[in-house]
Amino acid sequence: MSAGLAVASMVSQSRSSIVRFCQYHFALGVEHIFLYFDYPEEADIPELRADPRVTVTLCDAAYWERLNVERCSTLRFRISATLAHGLQSARDADYRYVALIDSDEFLYTDLPLKKALEIAFADADVACLYPEEAIHDPTSIENGDFSHRHFKCRTNRLNRMVVPTFYSRINEVADEGFLGHLVGKNIFRTDVEYSEMDMHAPILAPGFTRKRTEAIVLLHFDCMQFDDWKKKWELRFSGRAIPNMRQKRARQYEQIRQAAEAGDIRLRNLYHRYYLYENWHLRLGRLMGVIDRPKRLQQILDESRPRSRARPVADLRDVFSEQKFSHATKPLSET
Repeated sequence: MSAGLAVASMVSQSRSSIVRFCQYHFALGVEHIFLYFDYPEEADIPELRADPRVTVTLCDAAYWERLNVERCSTLRFRISATLAHGLQSARDADYRYVALIDSDEFLYTDLPLKKALEIAFADADVACLYPEEAIHDPTSIENGDFSHRHFKCRTNRLNRMVVPTFYSRINEVADEGFLGHLVGKNIFRTDVEYSEMDMHAPILAPGFTRKRTEAIVLLHFDCMQFDDWKKKWELRFSGRAIPNMRQKRARQYEQIRQAAEAGDIRLRNLYHRYYLYENWHLRLGRLMGVIDRPKRLQQILDESRPRSRARPVADLRDVFSEQKFSHATKPLSET
């Protein structure tokens, strides 16, 4: 078994975003990436198909049939089913760890990845990651995919109460405070057993433990470039939104929907209200300890290299037998 880390992710971002996602994680030290294309027609990316470190799976009708999942199921359920498949894929490929994350998220650590994994899994079978939400500054908003260098980070309770008064442009959806997403994704030991897969809080089998770690964090680029952000919400407006949304998410959904109906100018203005911070905001936030600028992020990005052109990647439709697919999704069918 490889002692290394694999990543599994369902993707629907732009071609350039997906390529950058892979480049970054290989530079970080990830050994293999399993990509699941929720929209199979977007999977023709030569840079990925030529890289032996990438396995591409098309989430087409045959894929969902093998997993016994309806394609029209909620996005959350489709993601959970695919993450279960990704865990099984990494297990079958003999990787010790697998990170089940979205393709607008970067794993990050100040330490060498091997050391960070040792710390995160010293007393846990699943490491739960703290999310840090990306912030646009006046430079990054014009510089393309993953150009952000500032992130909202966790701090003490007093600062979490005070800081929103300085960043109150979206009070109508800010009831959960400055941090944005409060729950991150997970890195699994591939030998873990579970009774229910979930993108945030999987239910583990007795004897397995899930604990939060600070050795590795999750940089969440939810404030992607405007065109990609607009596309994401258009897909949700077309019927792919997650049902039973929390109150905050429901208000955000309605706010963005109304702006989209009014046209790109209003939608872009709302996007700026959500994500663009001026330099004085950033200086104040860093002084208060609620905005982080990860010190190794630029170095890791600079070390990214175009992937080698080698043998074509495997397609999981040819790799797994029906028995393995059944095993991979058994916990889901039991819930």
